Amino acid sequence: MERRESILDAAFHIWGKTNFTQMSLTPIARHLGITKAALYKHFRNKDELLTAMEQRFLSRYRAFHEEFFKEVEGADLSQAVHLFLEKVLRFYLENPYFLSYFYVWLLRTRMAERAEIIPLFLHQRELFQTLFRAMGIHTNGEELDTRLHFLYICATFWVSTLFWNSNECKHPSQLRPPDNLDGEEWKHALDRWYQYCMKGLLNSRANSKGVGQREIPYEEIEKKVVFPPPPKREHDRIFQAIVDVSAEVGIREASIERIAEKLGMSKSSLYSHFRNKRSMFETLIREEQRFILKVLKEKLSLLSGFAEKSYGFMYITILHTLSNPSLLSLFNWFRFQNIRIPIRQPRRSFMEEYFSFFFEALTAGELSCTQEELLPSAVLLHVLTFRSLQDTGAPAELNESFLDKLRTMHRLYLYGLSTPTLFKESV
Repeated sequence: MERRESILDAAFHIWGKTNFTQMSLTPIARHLGITKAALYKHFRNKDELLTAMEQRFLSRYRAFHEEFFKEVEGADLSQAVHLFLEKVLRFYLENPYFLSYFYVWLLRTRMAERAEIIPLFLHQRELFQTLFRAMGIHTNGEELDTRLHFLYICATFWVSTLFWNSNECKHPSQLRPPDNLDGEEWKHALDRWYQYCMKGLLNSRANSKGVGQREIPYEEIEKKVVFPPPPKREHDRIFQAIVDVSAEVGIREASIERIAEKLGMSKSSLYSHFRNKRSMFETLIREEQRFILKVLKEKLSLLSGFAEKSYGFMYITILHTLSNPSLLSLFNWFRFQNIRIPIRQPRRSFMEEYFSFFFEALTAGELSCTQEELLPSAVLLHVLTFRSLQDTGAPAELNESFLDKLRTMHRLYLYGLSTPTLFKESV
């Protein structure tokens, strides 16, 4: 059993350094000073080792929740949220490469539907429903689930900001526990996340009225930002081929050769208009960037204030993704093929242009975050949008149930980030 555990330790350590995309058993055996034959005595093949790695993650994930449930007894909502955030942070700090593993392997599935995880989420749900009611906040089942979803996403995202080294990280899968994070630094960060989450979670439709604040006109915003889908282009055929091949042989085996074959052409023909594979996909990504950036500039200019524009951003992103369902598959394919496409604009960074309404809102005094927190806050909005879509099962079209969840998620995000005068002045 001790040797089996040391092999698991080595697998997380060795494969974690390659973002879990280059997973050969040879370096693990070499690291442990054993032969591959000796390794096979404990794991018959790589798939069995991967299954054991997943079980280790899930067992420790369960353990941190069970500790949380014991320690949270007698706490109020404020204390429970702070304790939960601290537990999430400690979980990833004490388990190197778990955060990278989560992004690369587990985030593509809906963890809440796993048999071994369901009891945890049911317990969590019951606990927080009681705590919300004690604060005078009464939520229905769907809104409660969205609030907990918001808390989970924010907790993992803000831990990621501590793990992010701008000199080394080019992709979320490269997140590493910081080598020299002192106690005061992470306690300060924890306090900031706690304040943000509590401001969002304490918001409800009932208690947001009667205090000089107006409800956000969601239906009006949705009507203003509706746009026709882009015309069919040649690269849509390539996107669809990636989706089809991935469905047939799995996303890891969806090679360029198989995609070209699906398109009825040779690999060289596929590359005929591009210098290489990187150039081909960089071109495809830039086309998507240009289209969505054009739509965002045009439609967000019809809205006033950060409250409207932030929801307009979410709605436009959802509409575009649903009208191009192959996009999600394409981005997953990039991730699993370890393709890293740099996103830059000639003068101003794409991120700054994409989230320009954030910079405008900060200048106008509509946001409570600092300049340093601005881009992470903008990326969080993007993450909440996509996770709302993926964790809901990506509905074929927008329906009232999904829109209600999206609006709830937006309110939670907005109240956490906004200044008290946001609704009075800008909506």
